[in-house]
Amino acid sequence: AYTEKGRQYLDIELSEISPFELGAFMQFKMIEVMYIGKLLKVNPFNQPNVESYKQKTKEILENG
Repeated sequence: AYTEKGRQYLDIELSEISPFELGAFMQFKMIEVMYIGKLLKVNPFNQPNVESYKQKTKEILENG
């Protein structure tokens, strides 16, 4: 579907499914997010809205 619509995508094939290969893939994705954040001038380690969301959820759970 992506090819038909001319959309870009990344097709990744692992040589095997093992803890090592999955760990390497996860490390690759984490580093990828850091670089994309740098390119977009976004700090991927700063999540102020996540903390706000957690506080609001806690209020709702405590107060109904």
